[in-house]
Amino acid sequence: MEDERDRTGNGWDEWKRFVLGDLQRISEYTKETRDTMDKFCDDSRIESNKNYQNILALISALEIRLLKEINLVDSRIALSNEKIVALQVKAGVWGILGGAATLIIALGVWFIEKLISGDLSGA
Repeated sequence: MEDERDRTGNGWDEWKRFVLGDLQRISEYTKETRDTMDKFCDDSRIESNKNYQNILALISALEIRLLKEINLVDSRIALSNEKIVALQVKAGVWGILGGAATLIIALGVWFIEKLISGDLSGA
């Protein structure tokens, strides 16, 4: 029995149903594929956000650790500077003492020479 709509008898209505059925099947497959891809993208986005948050947390922890290390180095530098200042003061004191000792010895030698030569007694 032929379809009543196919009045020409060339079978176009049968092909039309076949083509429309394939188009419907392709449309459903495309929608399923798009839904799968959207779900995958959403999952990837969520995973990417988690990774981003983890990276930010690691960067923050590293920054805190670096700041602590920098503070430790700064305190060591400050302590070293204090020790250098103390050594400079000690070096200055020892320089003065060394100069004074040299002066005292030189004056002592001069005084003894004057006593031996008799210059001090005749004056």
